[in-house]
Amino acid sequence: MKPIFLNDDEKKKIVAEFEQKLAKMKMFDGSFECKYSYSYEKGKMQKAKLWYAPEAWAKMTALVDMFPAEIGWQGSVERLSDNEWMVTDIFVYPQTVTAAHVDTDEQEFGKWLVDMAEEHCTEEATINFQGHSHVNMSVSPSVTDLEDQRTRMENMKRGYYIFTIQNKKRESKTWIYDYDNNVAYMPEDIEVDVMVYAHETLYDFIDEAKGMVTEHKYTPTKGTVVPATMPKKSDKKEDAKGFYGDYYPYLAGNGYGYGYSYYEE
Repeated sequence: MKPIFLNDDEKKKIVAEFEQKLAKMKMFDGSFECKYSYSYEKGKMQKAKLWYAPEAWAKMTALVDMFPAEIGWQGSVERLSDNEWMVTDIFVYPQTVTAAHVDTDEQEFGKWLVDMAEEHCTEEATINFQGHSHVNMSVSPSVTDLEDQRTRMENMKRGYYIFTIQNKKRESKTWIYDYDNNVAYMPEDIEVDVMVYAHETLYDFIDEAKGMVTEHKYTPTKGTVVPATMPKKSDKKEDAKGFYGDYYPYLAGNGYGYGYSYYEE
């Protein structure tokens, strides 16, 4: 978890440290860089919790599964507590997509956003949830993804904004920027779950289901003979004693091959 804004004391400390570095700095190519990184102390802040309502989860996963190219969406989201949110619905905005990119006309998107805000925004709900798919690729953000996050957030001074990237393998990464509490939650700081009933989550349901299911382990029958090499196929079935002459397809690892059915006379 990281701060979004620095307070006055932190700013003064940075200026003092920077002046000390400037006094000792030597430039070999006429340029220099100065970088600071801040995080909240471990254990000082609680992790964020992001819930999906069943309808929102179903819509989002359907978009990821059923579109072969990237696709983007917005969602209505409500704050449940200081560090807890619920995504209640998903909406698709006008966009042009390729296998690895979502492009929007800013004017057209802005008009769509205003219309959606009038229809869906309330005191409890905003549509400050933005997501897109990476199809079959990793859910790590690209340079374009990070720049898009900065662009959407640069004029914000209060409220929150949530971003997510999903793929067809059900992998995901989510970021929550909470301006009201000055916290930027990174993917490792966020727990994600689906609300199935008031007191049961989807993962609770799956855990319970696993306790009811036993996987059968197949053990080959003793005496089964598998030829080490494939015998030459005979034109006449009666000449291939012990084997059916026809090939049959079988699953072999990640591909398909051909073999013989074998029986003992």
